[in-house]
Amino acid sequence: MYELQIKFKGDFRKMLGDTSKFPKDLLYINRNMNLVRSINKRLGSKVNRINLMAKYSVKGLHEDVNTFK
Repeated sequence: MYELQIKFKGDFRKMLGDTSKFPKDLLYINRNMNLVRSINKRLGSKVNRINLMAKYSVKGLHEDVNTFK
């Protein structure tokens, strides 16, 4: 199991190394979420805003899928 985890980690790093294959929107969202996380950490916020954004993003996605059916 450990060897499989090491292989996966190496493959993941290799994939992340080539950012030309990622959609620009995804890179922007990742950078934005990282900025929010660092500001929260610096200010000592008890609220995990990234967790809240992810939760409501999934909720919105679910509502969008149901709208188009």
